[in-house]
Amino acid sequence: MPKLITSTKILQDQILEILADNPTYVSVDTEFVRQSSYYPKVGLIQLGHRKGTLVIDALVCDLDALKPLLFNNTIVKVFHSARQDLEIFYKMYGEVPYPLSDLQISAGFLGFGQQVSLESLAEKYLHVQLKKIHRYGDWLKRPLGQSLINYAYEDAVTIYNLYPIVQKNLKDIGRLDWTHNLLQELQKWPITLKSSENTLKKCRHALTDEHHIKLFYILALWREEQAVFFDKPRAHIINDHTMCLLIKSCPLVKSDYKSILAHHDPNSHALRHQDLRKNLFLYLSDIFDGKISVNIDLDFLQNRQRVDKSLKDAVNQAAQNLDMPVSFLLSQAELLALSQNMQELVNLPQWKQNALSNLL
Repeated sequence: MPKLITSTKILQDQILEILADNPTYVSVDTEFVRQSSYYPKVGLIQLGHRKGTLVIDALVCDLDALKPLLFNNTIVKVFHSARQDLEIFYKMYGEVPYPLSDLQISAGFLGFGQQVSLESLAEKYLHVQLKKIHRYGDWLKRPLGQSLINYAYEDAVTIYNLYPIVQKNLKDIGRLDWTHNLLQELQKWPITLKSSENTLKKCRHALTDEHHIKLFYILALWREEQAVFFDKPRAHIINDHTMCLLIKSCPLVKSDYKSILAHHDPNSHALRHQDLRKNLFLYLSDIFDGKISVNIDLDFLQNRQRVDKSLKDAVNQAAQNLDMPVSFLLSQAELLALSQNMQELVNLPQWKQNALSNLL
């Protein structure tokens, strides 16, 4: 029966034992809660290795004890669907564990699509059926039930056992190196996550007036700052639909503004927090009056850059031939670069050149 590590001294000793075994890789997983916060609140960190699996209480252990392992450049840290895990580690340490691998990315090159679940991989390669009944468990509650500890333990064990199998399958079909670019991008994910472009791409609106659309995006950047400051999900500050209504109703008097919030977003932090409500009203007034200006590339955000249809069709066909997601073959940036200058093909990795050369 797996036990929860609640002592920093025991954790330090366990990490030293793992390092003494000179592992080539370890599995890494986290369990967290994020329903009511901007940042994920980590409850457990799991590490799988050759001799066992650690389930670590992230609420009581000094997590600096993990750094000699997580940032050892001779040990691959293996995740499954790593983005939120990396966000946790980046907030914790200011950098992400590296070198790293992601089973979900690797499996995409084996014909599993872009977002294959750990359950599907476990069933395919290990003939194990994972029970994901605790996916949304309360990982911050203490004492933590044994069933939750078992669940966390099994995920880390599964990731550890899958890694060599997936790597062998990639090697057997000559695709072991194909994951390199995507894993490099993954390492940068926490920084990409903070970019204005990434923030705005998550926003949804049904606005048609370009001036309104621009104001919506400016307001969305303000909302993101408030979400970080208050550590609340952005939709808890104010939702996209209400932002659209406020912008379409500008210029506003305070009574109308408060009425829209109360009717369309009654649980929003913008309504319930007096200072935030006042700041939002003033900010809306300033952006509507043109006192605040932000450079917003609407063409980029609304995917209006022109990409030749024949090029899109060729790339789609090449991805289909390889049985992989189109985005694994070419990123949006690579596709746009090719659409502007086909000579950019020579700057792509060799396997991408080979896949596309007969079709372009």
